Amino acid sequence: MKVILLENIPGLGRAGDIKTVRDGYGRNYLIPQKLAEMATLSREKYLERKKAALSKKAQLMFDSAQELKEKLELIALVVPKKSSVEGKIFGSVTSSDIVNLVAEHGFTIDKKRVVIQHVKTIGEHIFHVRLDEGVTADMKITVETMDQ
Repeated sequence: MKVILLENIPGLGRAGDIKTVRDGYGRNYLIPQKLAEMATLSREKYLERKKAALSKKAQLMFDSAQELKEKLELIALVVPKKSSVEGKIFGSVTSSDIVNLVAEHGFTIDKKRVVIQHVKTIGEHIFHVRLDEGVTADMKITVETMDQ
């Protein structure tokens, strides 16, 4: 199925691109979420005329992602967790924990865009937030021992 992307989608393309995707992905996710539309011949011709406006929109989205990246990288995240004497925490730090911590600072991110390895020890750890195609914020989280 050929679709025209209306938004930047990491791993797929930028707004205004015509991409071939699997039928189910296009029909069940991209089109209902208003991330893409069917690429008919008339829509493709219309797209060629509107290419400049879409590229401007894509550039604005990229610029806002760059700006958000700079703001996110300044945030110091601290999460208290119960731990053993050896410094291993009970459970782990999840992407949901990170989304909640970032929300406390006034930013909204999607938990699907958080890339974190299993954090199971006390200390400082690095994780990534994919904001846009080619824009990834590298953030730090400090895991501290919770008073028991």
